Parts: sequence; C-alpha cells; structure tokens
Amino acid sequence: MRVWTRQSAKAWEELRNKGVLRIKKSHVKKKYGDCSDTFMLCYDWLVDEASKHLEKPEGVEGPIWLALRSDFMPCPAENTVVIELEMERDKLLVFDMGKWDYILNYWHIPKDEKDRRSFRRALDEKGVTNQSQVMMTQFHPVLKREMKKSWSRLFDENIRVSENDQAICWEIKMEWVVMVDGKNPRDL
Repeated sequence: MRVWTRQSAKAWEELRNKGVLRIKKSHVKKKYGDCSDTFMLCYDWLVDEASKHLEKPEGVEGPIWLALRSDFMPCPAENTVVIELEMERDKLLVFDMGKWDYILNYWHIPKDEKDRRSFRRALDEKGVTNQSQVMMTQFHPVLKREMKKSWSRLFDENIRVSENDQAICWEIKMEWVVMVDGKNPRDL
C-alpha cells in the first residue's frame, strides 16, 4: 500500500542511520509543548487502543501518522521531509479522520443517530452544553466513561463521520521508503 508521512529532518536521518524509525513519547510532548497534557490524554488512549488491533513491537512508544493520499499531507514545515512508503496493509491501521477529530475535541463518537440523540439527552439532563467539558472536569464520571468507551469506535469501519481516512503504523523501515521529497532515497 502506498502511504506518505511528514517527518522531521532529524527523524529522516535516524531512519537512514538505524534502518528503522520509532516514535518516542518525549518527542510528542516536546512537539505539543503547553498543549501536551491535553493531547496526551488522547494520544495515550490511542496507543493503548491501537495496540489491541495491531501488534506493537517491543520498545515502541507511539504511532507514526500516515496519509493515504499525497494531497492529505500536513502542511509543509521547516526542517521536514515527506517520506513516501510502500508497505503491507497489515502493518497499518486505517481509520476515519473525522472520528480522530472527535476524540481530539473530547467528543462522543455515536454509533448511529439514535445513539447521538441519546447521548445529547444525557448531556442536557446534566446541564452540559459543551460535551468537551465532560472530559475536562471531574463532575460527570458516568458520562466520561461512556464517552471514552465510544472512542473505541475509531476502528469500526462501519461507523463513519467523514469521507476521509488516515492511518498509523508503529514503525517505518528503510526498505519501505520509495521517495523522500520526491527523490530516490539512494540519491540523498
């Protein structure tokens, strides 16, 4: 399967030198800075949940994000490269990008319209106007459990909230690299 990822120039050097790239949690925390605590709740959940669906190699601390289309790559950034890969489908988890956005926003992922209405009613009964508040306070433990449970629908292919997919994998191996910034990696 053809996929793309934007990585730092430092990560590319690590991949070239070691033959494999794996993500360290400390790099993620550094990248997100002041927002890292908020993001890490979702990120830690993703690592735990994804490892139930795709075997995580020993020592791996986090996923590598992949675009399934080259035009879905994150915006260019200084000191980054786009790595184009050819890898087996069973090495990655594909999911609806919209559902990941729900998780990042601390929203409930409904299984259907009936479930969406039911959760909305439960929020209304508790006086919660913004469902993100459920995850950001200690006031609604039952709703919080229900919301986090709904996040497992991230990997349910039958539940869609958008038309766009993305993927994650646990590692990138040098032998999967096809191009780096549009160039043959052997020429770099």
